[in-house]
Amino acid sequence: MNIYPSTLLPNAFQSFFHQLIAKSAIKPEQIVVEINEAEVIPNLFEFQDVVQDIKSIGVRIAIDDFGKDASSFQRVLRLESDLIKFDKELTYTLADRTMGNMKQLERLIAYCKRVTPVVVLKVSRPLSSWVRQKN
Repeated sequence: MNIYPSTLLPNAFQSFFHQLIAKSAIKPEQIVVEINEAEVIPNLFEFQDVVQDIKSIGVRIAIDDFGKDASSFQRVLRLESDLIKFDKELTYTLADRTMGNMKQLERLIAYCKRVTPVVVLKVSRPLSSWVRQKN
């Protein structure tokens, strides 16, 4: 489920989400809420509390489109997400051998793996053999 931060912040959403989970046959552990990185979060501390509330019932949290628009390392650290999904354009830019950015991609992946268990590189066209070999 892909959600913008502004959708999560109203208290009404939390109540609605909890009721939806309670009435559903789907187990919370089967749900991943993908927080879209394209939107600025005005109050990161309040947002962090909402995310922790959602995680407390077993729902997993993903940072979607990391490296795009308003994304930041501070958000990744504070939200303690279960997954980080890199923006596909960032992935291609950093995987491009001709630009000499592969080391930056390696470092970024290594860093993200230290703060979250799963890192996903989004691709829609073939990457260099380096990326295929590394994964």
